[in-house]
Amino acid sequence: TAAGLMPIILETSVQAQYMIPMAISLSFGIIFATAITLFLIPSLYMLQIDGFARTRRIKQWFFPPREAADVSETA
Repeated sequence: TAAGLMPIILETSVQAQYMIPMAISLSFGIIFATAITLFLIPSLYMLQIDGFARTRRIKQWFFPPREAADVSETA
């Protein structure tokens, strides 16, 4: 779509002058949204997963798991 808008962006006729800003904003918006979708969103997901793992390790360090009570000792 961004490549398809290039002829409108490069048009020099007087009739197309009012459409050039629209074509520029659409094409750069599509390019920006594609970059965010392909790079930023997966990176944020990985940071979230790493944060959950780090939180779990810190929690286990401060609050170690309790030993299971032996049932035979209480009977």
